[in-house]
Amino acid sequence: MENAFKVFTELLLSLLEAKNVLTSTEILSIRNAVKAFLPSTSSKYYTKEVCEKLVQLLDKDLNDYTMADVEEMKKIADLIEKEGYESNRKDLVEYSYKLRFLAMLIRVGVIYPKLRQVKKLFDFIVK
Repeated sequence: MENAFKVFTELLLSLLEAKNVLTSTEILSIRNAVKAFLPSTSSKYYTKEVCEKLVQLLDKDLNDYTMADVEEMKKIADLIEKEGYESNRKDLVEYSYKLRFLAMLIRVGVIYPKLRQVKKLFDFIVK
């Protein structure tokens, strides 16, 4: 069920991006909210080093994000969620969902459009 929800959410975000409803302004606003709600670190999985890496990712220019950055955000979200469950910190579990959603927004609203532009350029050159 969780995978079905992820696929549906990504499809919905793709439609919103195609209709120019999901723009860089919305993505930046959500990213800033995710950064503002950054939880305090714990000791086992969500360490100070992991938090620092996350802050670096959240501070990137929107157009500089790569798929590797999105994957790194998802890995950090997994660590935060695991820490939350093991330490009984609901705030960490909830934050992990926000971070995963942001990663999906960046993938759909920033990276996919860049890939489409590259494909159009490639198709133009090949013709």
